Formats: sequence, structure tokens, C-alpha cells
Amino acid sequence: MSSNRVVLHIGLEKTGTTTLQRFLAANQCALKQADVLYPQATAPHAVLPLCVQEVRGDALQRRNGISGRSDVRAFRQRVEQAMQREFSEAGCSTMVLSSELCSSRLRTDEELCELRDILSEYAAAPTIVVYIRRQDEYLVSLHSTAVQSGSVAPLDFPATAREIGRYDYWEILSRWARVFGRENIICRRFERHRLIGQDIVTDFLTTVGLASLISLPRPADKNESVDANCVEFLRQFNNHIAALHDPERSRRELLGALSRYSSGPWLTLPEPQLAAFMARFELSNRKVAAEYFPKESGNLFDHSKDTRPKTVSAEITAARAIEIAAQIWKRDQETITRLLRRLGGHS
Repeated sequence: MSSNRVVLHIGLEKTGTTTLQRFLAANQCALKQADVLYPQATAPHAVLPLCVQEVRGDALQRRNGISGRSDVRAFRQRVEQAMQREFSEAGCSTMVLSSELCSSRLRTDEELCELRDILSEYAAAPTIVVYIRRQDEYLVSLHSTAVQSGSVAPLDFPATAREIGRYDYWEILSRWARVFGRENIICRRFERHRLIGQDIVTDFLTTVGLASLISLPRPADKNESVDANCVEFLRQFNNHIAALHDPERSRRELLGALSRYSSGPWLTLPEPQLAAFMARFELSNRKVAAEYFPKESGNLFDHSKDTRPKTVSAEITAARAIEIAAQIWKRDQETITRLLRRLGGHS
């Protein structure tokens, strides 16, 4: 068992994970020079959980050719070989991994034990870093992400125990603590005023003892959040592109266009219902506060500071839908014209 160090960032989703991962990926060479490896083999955020997740026949597993336990073993073997090769060639004493899907997709102790077995090749006691945020904000934000990933479901509260479980932070933290040891779990709150430097990258690097890397270049922010109208446009649009050869690419291109024309209120749920949803996790949140933030008093989270205009209506008028479609068509025509000119064609 190695004496090297492994830091595994497990999300949660919607807590600045993309920003952090883009920073790590953009600075892989500089990180190696600083004795830190961010392996390319595990940079895609789905890789680690797919190595150990039980076969559930979900879309992510199907896209990666996983339909049975033998497929999981083969996938894991390929990833482990690539990791070992990178680690050996890099010669770094610290390895940083990041996958927000670890926190949402790995739901059993057995899955975490298998993940621990993979990481034990590099460190005796991996450090697990998790960021949590208010459950009501997390719920609303997850819906937008789900639609951006192809969902056609409207915004609503979780209905099954499995869905509700992703908001029970005490249960999530306890599961990881049972397998990796409470002393190796670092929990941070994703609230801007609580983040060191009010920034996820600075907070993460400082928290795990890599503050000397804060000055590394930051990729430009890629904010593709969209308002209520655009979310509903995309949600209904998803019904019509499933049969495309590469719907994920089409959706990404559309999302980039929608984000440019997104200026309306953000979709949410009625405040009384959100308050009732938060109340479901009052006991869980109190336990997290007592265990992970014992020197502080009060609630685990502050009151929401999101002051953006909001609406509970997900309807989109025909006029607005046509306006959005026209904007996208206009952008595509301009792109085609530029390409033709480069190729010596005619506009």
C-alpha cells in the first residue's frame, strides 16, 4: 500500500464542479511540475463511478457499453491500467481526482468499498472532499441540468426514496465516512461568502493544502444557465432529437445558443412548497452541522441569498418559442455564411 496522497472531490453536483474540473484539466502540465497529478484517464466525470457502480441499465451505462457485470469489470480494468500508467510516468506524490457523479450514483457501501480498493493502490487513506448546498437551491438547479442532459420531465419534487436520498446529506456523508473513515472526510458548504476567496477553486486548493497553486491560470467562465422560457423550450425540444445520431452534441450546441438569449426570470417552485421540502431535511442538516461544523452555531445553511427574478410558470408562448428559434436560425445562418466565405464560396 502506497504512502502517496490521493484527494477525491465527489461534488455534489451543482457546486462549482465544472469550474474546478476545467481548472484542473487546463493546468495538468503545471500541476505535474508541482508534484500533483490530475490523471487524464479519470478526467471525464463519469469514469470513476462507472468503474464500480452496480448495473442498473441507466442511460449513462448504456452509452458506455455497460449492460452486465462483465462489462463493468472490463471498463474498470481499462481505467485502472490507464491510471497506473499515468501515475507511473508522472512520478507525482499527490493525485487529485474529481467526479460529482460519485456522490449521486454510488449509493451503497459495497460500491464505495470497490472504489476504495481502486484508490488503495495509490494511498492508504484517500481524502474525500464534498461540497453541499441548500437542498431547495440544489433541487431547482438539478432540474435545469437534467433538461440540459435530455430530460423531458417538468420541474417537481423527488417522489421516490432513491431520489430523495441525494438530498439527505447526513446519509451521504455517513456512507462515505463508514468506508473511508470520518477523519478523511472534508465537508464544505457551497455558499459564496463561506468559500475561501469566495471562489470554488481557491477554496478547494486551500482546503486540501495546495494553496500554492491558486495563481495558476483560470479558464474563462462558461456559464450556460438559462431562464424559465429557455428551459421549457429545451425540455420540449428534447422530445424531438432523441433519434438523432448525436443528440448530446446537438443539445450542447443548442444550449450554447439559448444561453445567449436567456434574460428572463429563473424557473422555481412555490416558496411554501420549497420551505416544506427543506423541513424534510431539518434533522439531517442538524446532524451534519453538529458533526462537521461543531464550532459554529445556528443552521447548517443561511437563508437563500439568490435575488434573481423567478417564476413558477414553465409555460412558453408560441411567440417566445418562435423568437428563440429565429435567433438560433439566424446564428446558424451567419455561421454557414462565414464558413462558405472561408471556403471561397458565395454568401
